[in-house]
Parts: sequence; C-alpha cells; structure tokens
Amino acid sequence: WAGCSAHGAENLMQAPAPQLRSAGSDPAQRCADRINAAQPLAVAARFQRPMDARLVLAAAQQLQVAARECDPSERAALLTQAVDVLDGGQNRTDRQSVIVAAADAHAQLAALTNDSSHWDRAIELATDITQRDPRGIASWRNLGDILWAAGRRTDAASAYEQALRNSDTFALDELKQLSAKGREAIMLRIVGA
Repeated sequence: WAGCSAHGAENLMQAPAPQLRSAGSDPAQRCADRINAAQPLAVAARFQRPMDARLVLAAAQQLQVAARECDPSERAALLTQAVDVLDGGQNRTDRQSVIVAAADAHAQLAALTNDSSHWDRAIELATDITQRDPRGIASWRNLGDILWAAGRRTDAASAYEQALRNSDTFALDELKQLSAKGREAIMLRIVGA
C-alpha cells in the first residue's frame, strides 16, 4: 500500500469516512474504492497505540467487501490481506469482535482456496471464543457454522447442540434466546449431520 503512512493515524477516526461511489458504478471502480477505503484504516490500525479494534474491523470489512465485488482472480489476495489485518489486530488485542472476525475471514479464505491451514485457524479462533464465553449462544453457533463449512458435520452438530442448550438457559429472557427461525436452522443442520 504505497503512499500510506502512519502519520496522523490518531486523527483518522475523526476524519470523514472515504466516500464510496454509488452501487450502480463500474464494478472495477467499486472494488478500487473499497481497497482505497481500507488502506488508511489498515495502516492506522497497524501503527496506532493503543490499538483501536474499530480500525482493524473497518479495514478488514472493506477488504472482504472488495473481495466479493472484485474480479474473481483478486479474491484470494484481498481475503489474505483481510486475514493479515485481523490476525495483526487479534495478536495486539483481546477484543472478541476482532477474534470472531478473524475466524470468519480465515473460514472465507479456506472456502475459497481449500487451504486446510485456514480451516484449522478458523476453528481454533472460534473455539477460543467459546472458551471465553461458554454460555454464549452466538459463539457456539459460529463455531458450528465454521465446522459445518469445513465438512466436520459431527463436530458441528455438537457445537449447535451446545448453542441450543445455552439458549434454553435464557428461558425467561426472550431477547437472549435463539429466534424460532434460528433454532429451526440449527435443528436442520443437527439432523443433517
């Protein structure tokens, strides 16, 4: 990312976000806009002390959107950049949101490249979140989704079952429970395992 510097990174969060062209613009231009939006965020995230997880997440999100919008030949490289940004952020912070995003980015890259090391890293990170939040519903469902995508259906079913058990512990608080649609989707996967 030539031309980017860490100078002024502390002011980046106060600056207006880069304006992206309309959804109807040329796909190549939309891709370039996303990459250009990610560059200063990634540089700031890398050099800012203390690190601001919002910069890491924003840079990775721009790169992941660019990967979806860009030419298929560029997708792996863009997802690799997103993984690098998130791994760098994950190594410098304990924020669960960065760890969850890193797990998802590794899973996306694994699905695209069929690289088992990315599946392993995605599963490791998702498992870490379940250990940090063993009563969480989303953490177990996310682990189940990643295991399912990696082809580990039996392990995924176990994670989904834990998500259901955790949801049941919030019987008096409907806002913390799985929705009926979410519960049904999990049940279908468990049966399909």
